[in-house]
Amino acid sequence: MYWQLSDGHRHYDLTATADRETLTVEVTGADSDGRIIAHLNGTVPRADLSVLARLLFAAADPGPQPQSMRTPSVQRGRSWSAEETALVTRLHRDGCDVDGIAASLGRTANSIRYKLHALGLGPRPGPKQPPAYTMDDLRQNHPNSHRLWTPEEEQRLARRAAEGATVPELMAEFGRNENGITARLARLEQRP
Repeated sequence: MYWQLSDGHRHYDLTATADRETLTVEVTGADSDGRIIAHLNGTVPRADLSVLARLLFAAADPGPQPQSMRTPSVQRGRSWSAEETALVTRLHRDGCDVDGIAASLGRTANSIRYKLHALGLGPRPGPKQPPAYTMDDLRQNHPNSHRLWTPEEEQRLARRAAEGATVPELMAEFGRNENGITARLARLEQRP
């Protein structure tokens, strides 16, 4: 599945692949100069999509939140229990990000980063760096990355797939990454 949204100043692409239990998404946003301003990717259990949507809306609106959406207060300087250490390890291995782990435990994101480093699960914490890539960087490997598909390209893609071309062959031929190819093929299959 593939969607695009532009407002004239920003352009967002969302690519998603789904199975019965999970949804794997990649969202990339670029400004009008083609600089990447947002990039998210990961896998979410389908059953958790409505909870995730509520969480994103809550994060965007700093107004009063229902009790179920509030994060626990942060307690600074307390020791780590064995249970907390095990939970940090499990959440990290399950793909939860630092902010999500911090919210779950009522700790600061920085304390989670240091704990992950101490456990050998993350780099030594340091200053945040801006994204080190732009749309041009993405297009070094995939020249058509995040470009609109033309109807002719879609027809050619469908034909080549029907002829038995592999995904790596299609990636090379169309100058797009694996997600771009598989999502477009899935979208073409859904059309009447």
